[in-house]
Amino acid sequence: MANQVTIVGAGPVGLHLASKLFDSGISSLIIEEHSEVGVPVNCSGLISESGCHTLGLALDGVLVNEISGADIYSPSGSKLTIERKRPVAYVVNRELFDKNLYKKAVSKNVEIDFNSKVINFTGKNVFYQKDNYGTMSKSKLIIGADGVQSKVRELMNLNAPHNMFVHAYQQMISGDFDPKKVNVYLCKEAVGFFAWLIPHSKKEADLGIGVTLGNNPKNAFDSFYASQSFEFEKLSENSSIIPIGPPFKHTVAENQLLVGDAAFQTKATTGGGIIFGLRAAEIAAQAISDNILKSKPLGNYEKLLSGLNKELALHWKIRSYLNSLGPENTEKLFQKAKRAGVAEFLTSYGDMDNPSKFVGKIFRKPSMLTLFPEALKFILG
Repeated sequence: MANQVTIVGAGPVGLHLASKLFDSGISSLIIEEHSEVGVPVNCSGLISESGCHTLGLALDGVLVNEISGADIYSPSGSKLTIERKRPVAYVVNRELFDKNLYKKAVSKNVEIDFNSKVINFTGKNVFYQKDNYGTMSKSKLIIGADGVQSKVRELMNLNAPHNMFVHAYQQMISGDFDPKKVNVYLCKEAVGFFAWLIPHSKKEADLGIGVTLGNNPKNAFDSFYASQSFEFEKLSENSSIIPIGPPFKHTVAENQLLVGDAAFQTKATTGGGIIFGLRAAEIAAQAISDNILKSKPLGNYEKLLSGLNKELALHWKIRSYLNSLGPENTEKLFQKAKRAGVAEFLTSYGDMDNPSKFVGKIFRKPSMLTLFPEALKFILG
């Protein structure tokens, strides 16, 4: 019997979606270009504690570290520290995290074709290449969960300009680290983004940098590394493209739907997309189930996304404002923020997934309100 849904991409979003659809009695086929799930790894695996709680994610066997604070560095090297008493984020082993979702999907009889690349689709027919041979699947719906360079999005004629992407370069390094804090560097080398250090333990961490497309991330990394006088040992390296634009408003066309990175359901402030992608997968599962089982319009997916998209749009506005400043004005804003007590404010009210929760509280704190009048006008206007 033909599967009711064809999902392109066996990352966390595609796998989670397939499992949720099974729970509604809907069968699916996943088409995945790689030979196995979880590799190559191009992500630090930093996810919010609140997001894990909301989604009910089990991290047994995949949890690497717990994060409770951050040191943020200005272009000149000035430091602002945010620290809480309990974990606000987790670092997970991304390969094992993905493989756990894979095992769950397989246990629900989800079919997966590895070494397969989509070529085209027409109506209910999906044409793809599997192990260098052409083949086809037939299903009611076609779902693009195939990441930032989505083939499904391309075939839907949905595009994004180059400035909506960041090219990231990252090394796994060994050294001595505070395992409870991430470091964020608002350095001049990170054009349009930032550099980061995410500890996996006291001895290992991810050190990376992002730059807008058209800039060389490895050169930026080398310049940043030299400027910090780091002395770490490189264990491994990777590079990836990250979507940092606003979430796509139009994610449905006929019987096709986009979810996750393919739909820019990522935080433009940080590039993180796991939690929002999984949340969007659950919304997509509801819309797909309603379409197949109740004949409701597939376009309802876009309406159901409204709450999630509001947060993502706010992330985008914050990113746009920060990118408009340049290093000199970033430094000025940073120093004003330190004097106004931003560290204490973010320690009390900061939320790495939902900026609306602390943006709203700015209006109740006069020192914050007077500090960011231009920013608030830019972000909320």
